[in-house]
Amino acid sequence: MRLQTILLTLFTLLVGPLSAIIASPPDSLEAEANRSASKIKEVVTERHGLHVVDFVDNTRSGGAAVPFVQDVWLRALRGVNVRLTEPNVAFFKLQSEVFVTGLREGSGSDFEVFVQQTLVDKDSGNSAEIAGRKVRAKFEAHIRNTDDIAIAAGATGRILSDADKARRDGTQTTRAERQDDLKDIIRKPTGRVVGNAMSSSPDSPYAVEVWSRAVRSAGDFKPLKPRLESGQPFVDIPRSHVYELRIANHDDTVDHNGKPIGEVAAEVRVDGLSVFHFAEPKFRLPPTAAGKPRFTHYIIAPKKNGKPGGGVIPGWFQRVAGEDNYLSFLIARLGHGAASMEGLGASGNVGAIHIQFSHCMNSDSARARSGSETALGPPRTVQVKAVSRRIDPPHDFLTIRYSR
Repeated sequence: MRLQTILLTLFTLLVGPLSAIIASPPDSLEAEANRSASKIKEVVTERHGLHVVDFVDNTRSGGAAVPFVQDVWLRALRGVNVRLTEPNVAFFKLQSEVFVTGLREGSGSDFEVFVQQTLVDKDSGNSAEIAGRKVRAKFEAHIRNTDDIAIAAGATGRILSDADKARRDGTQTTRAERQDDLKDIIRKPTGRVVGNAMSSSPDSPYAVEVWSRAVRSAGDFKPLKPRLESGQPFVDIPRSHVYELRIANHDDTVDHNGKPIGEVAAEVRVDGLSVFHFAEPKFRLPPTAAGKPRFTHYIIAPKKNGKPGGGVIPGWFQRVAGEDNYLSFLIARLGHGAASMEGLGASGNVGAIHIQFSHCMNSDSARARSGSETALGPPRTVQVKAVSRRIDPPHDFLTIRYSR
């Protein structure tokens, strides 16, 4: 369980580390990227420029694996002061491929996100050499953290939560249990569509709607009608429309005193990028442009007095207060969206809104493929507030593919 800070937008709360960066699990994407970057740094000295070629997506997931993985990798390389340059001034070129392995029955492969990288001479494409001596040119990373696998694979479905496991037998879920459950929902998504609402499964108490309007329109946002294809929710968002996500929490679980305890934390990514990706330096740790966003989740209140809790995610977060503190989600043509703007290999890997839901409690408690992508739209002013919560590992995963 992680202690984090949260932001509140109108009806909704957000979360992130309070004062220190929380250590990543040893098999997480961030930990593996940091390990790989350190090894690359041993070869690529400060006088050698490195050009990182767009990662190749071999996941066949229809998710947003490449922007998600590549963003973390670039941050790790910058963190160890590898000099990233344009191709014309680079000494080396880094080529990378991303896979999700172990999904097929009897494959014998570990269930993981596997990243394979090759360091080559940027002109010849041959093995990298320094002063006529070949240097280490092959690097591998094995990401087995279930949260990261779910994002890369575009998972939709529910797995056993720590809270449910504790109520069942007084223990927490093991990694093996989480991996087995996650593998099942990746193989066979269990998404549900009722009216305008999309959920990860018929049993999920959480529902998401996408509302949009033309970017230059002064009219109201209107809900978009989704559809279900092979267990995966899809929604068509018109190009040059801005959109927002509306989340409803129907969890009416109460404790022994009848107090609602169904509050949930939602981590949201659009085309692989966290909705806090564009946070200003003041809201990063450390407080620089290269720091990690301080906030990580929205908090949605539970159902109370027969009414579901709910909140609106209006766009990309920039700052807590002040005018135009958010940028709208805008549908732009491929190559002009937020992932492309960040140089994150958007081609063929966008059109996915991924949400992970986690049980949470007060910090003092005991315990798509498409021809479009989402860009930075017009600014919006939203009232927000930082709070803190303890967050369980996610148990409910929803990936919404969108197309023009």
